[in-house]
Amino acid sequence: MCEGGVAFVLSSFEAHLSEGTFGTYLPRETERSVPVEQGKIVPRSRLTTNGKLCVIIGELSFEDRMKIKNPRRAAMDMEITFPGGKKVNAIYRGFTIKTDQPERGGGEGSAPAPFDLFLASIGTCAGVYVLSFCQARNIPTEGIRLIQCAERNPETKMIDRITIKIQLPPGFPEKYGEALVRSAEFCAVKKHIHNPPAFEIYTTGPEGR
Repeated sequence: MCEGGVAFVLSSFEAHLSEGTFGTYLPRETERSVPVEQGKIVPRSRLTTNGKLCVIIGELSFEDRMKIKNPRRAAMDMEITFPGGKKVNAIYRGFTIKTDQPERGGGEGSAPAPFDLFLASIGTCAGVYVLSFCQARNIPTEGIRLIQCAERNPETKMIDRITIKIQLPPGFPEKYGEALVRSAEFCAVKKHIHNPPAFEIYTTGPEGR
């Protein structure tokens, strides 16, 4: 512990902080204290590790400390807000993702419902991989479309089958057909459905503690 707070030597993962400083994360076993002033970035000449930056976190907010201690949180945090009516927005990486309920559900139908965005994330994610496959091989993408169909189980009311059909235009190289399908299979959303994350929901105070 040094005067003004604890200095953590940081590595390559960048975590933006509300204090206007920035830093990166290094595993706990390699943390060490450096005698510098609170809130200052340590000059590289002050560090024995090669080219590493350091930031003091002793007086930073709880949220900022979590961003340094947990790089996944820094990268994946999403804020959910309630702008009015049935609208629920997500603020993520500088974007505001808007949702609303249809009129029959008490909303205004001004934006897709959250579940609609979930379904769209599957198709667009597969589309990213199809697009990247074609661009890497200089294959024109004009006329290529993905048609996604979701089938709902009448008993459970849950979707139990999703089909994605890749429509190819005339002249598309036939030799790439199967490889194009395999590329769509790499969709990260699809992978997370097959291997779902654990969910944890809890309440906190206004400071997130």
